[in-house]
This record gives sequence, structure tokens and C-alpha cells, in this order.
Amino acid sequence: MILRNISAGLLCVAISGFAATGSGKLSPADQRFVTTAEQDNMMEAHVGQMAENQASGSGVKDFARKLADDHTKAYSQLQKIAEQEGDTSVPRGINVKTDHEAVSLMKLKGNQFDRTFLRDEFAGHERAIAEFRREAAHGADPQIKAWAQQTIPVLQDHLNMAKQLEQSGAKSGNKMMAKKS
Repeated sequence: MILRNISAGLLCVAISGFAATGSGKLSPADQRFVTTAEQDNMMEAHVGQMAENQASGSGVKDFARKLADDHTKAYSQLQKIAEQEGDTSVPRGINVKTDHEAVSLMKLKGNQFDRTFLRDEFAGHERAIAEFRREAAHGADPQIKAWAQQTIPVLQDHLNMAKQLEQSGAKSGNKMMAKKS
């Protein structure tokens, strides 16, 4: 659920912690979704930046850049919607050290990083798509539901890219990756 110029403000805030001052008119379920989606977007942007630096394959680096860009954009969009809905408890940062997958990735380089990163992205995006579909179908706030629905294709694209990169590495790179790792 993985450092480039995200935006100096977001990166500084992303490492510093949370700002939670209370919620407006969102239902508790919508509030949980917004909080989780915001945290996941910040973590994905961070991990994407990390992958740009630590991955060995150019395809993985390109994918990582797309993750960082798309999840930064998604964070900004949802933050604006949540604030319009009166939600002032949108997370403003993450604690990277508490995310098991991010901590594990920090220790890896090269092909080993690529394999682990792609596996994690594949699993994480499958879970995220299920959550976004649930929110799009059952959420109470129309703007949050619409945002979730419009974000599903982006998440599906990420899932497909991770799967293709993982398969191409398995087809062409397992022997090569094993030699390089």
C-alpha cells in the first residue's frame, strides 16, 4: 500500500503526522473511508517515490512515478471534497515507520525491491479496489461516492500495470533477476 518531488508541502506534512480536529457532516462510514483513502494515497505516493530511487527496472520506475503522481492527485481531490463536506479531520500526514510494507521496502534494492514492490502493489490495489467499489455502491455522501467511482479505473490501471510488470519479470527476469539480486 512505496523520493521524488511530490510537492514540498505534501512530503513535509506526510512525514510529520496527523491533523485531526473533528468531522463535519460525513457519516461515520464515509469518514472512515475518507481517512483510510487519504492515508493510503499518501503512503502510495511515498512508496512510489521510494520505488523511483530503489527499483532496478525502468518499467518499475515508470510505474512508481505514475503511482506517486496519481496518488498525490487523488489525495488532493479527496481532501478538497472532504473539506467542502465539512470534514476537517482529513489526515495531513503519515508515519511511514508504522507501515510494515514501507519499512520492509526501505531495506531492499534492485531486483529484490522490484519483486517485493510489485507483489505489494498488486495485493494492495486489489484490496483498495474492493473498498472503493464498496464506497461507490454504499456510501452516503454523493461527492465521496462519485470520487470513489471515478478513482476505480485509476486503481485498476495500477493493478494491471503491477500485474504486467510482475509477469514480465517472471517470464524474462526470474533467472536474470536471481543473478542480479
